[in-house]
Amino acid sequence: MTKAREELEQRINLLLANVKLTEKVSALEKKDLATQEAYRLAQLWGQRNYPCLIQYAQEVLERDVHNFFAHYYRGLAFRRRQKYDEAIQDFTAAIDLRPYGDFYLQRGIAWAHKQEWVKAIQDYQTVQQLAPHYADAYLWEGRAWQEMGNLEKAIQNYDQALHYKPGYWVAYRDRGVAWQKKGNKKQAQEDLAKARKLKPKEK
Repeated sequence: MTKAREELEQRINLLLANVKLTEKVSALEKKDLATQEAYRLAQLWGQRNYPCLIQYAQEVLERDVHNFFAHYYRGLAFRRRQKYDEAIQDFTAAIDLRPYGDFYLQRGIAWAHKQEWVKAIQDYQTVQQLAPHYADAYLWEGRAWQEMGNLEKAIQNYDQALHYKPGYWVAYRDRGVAWQKKGNKKQAQEDLAKARKLKPKEK
């Protein structure tokens, strides 16, 4: 190999190494930015600062339309502000990007607020397929069936919620109400008593 050819190959290898290094740094910076954005979104949600959350999520999505966390948290904020159609749109966008169980659950809850019980149940059942042990999916499905007047299915779902999350006081309470509506006072009293006992004390 001539000296000139050797120097040329060295330059090419150095250039390739610099390109790979730049790509790696860029990827890390992008990942770090996404982590910071997700943390800020969660922080605003925890502070219940819904107007700022919605605004910040919009800014994030203008930079990266594929940021599913921004869609998710903005959906939560929209739902808290009773803007259910906007919430459903954001949860759907998040699901299209990452079909996580909690995204389906939150969209189901938004459907429930619109009294779209069948659509809500479809989302809750999708959660159960993705995460069979997710007690909240059964709790919310039970509530939907109860609203539709099917107390048997409601109770079955509350049973499942308690199977996967023993001591879930909300499920005891809701099942107790369902037993009341069925006229089973004994079961209702037992469940409601357990709910009162298990309910965390307010600070």
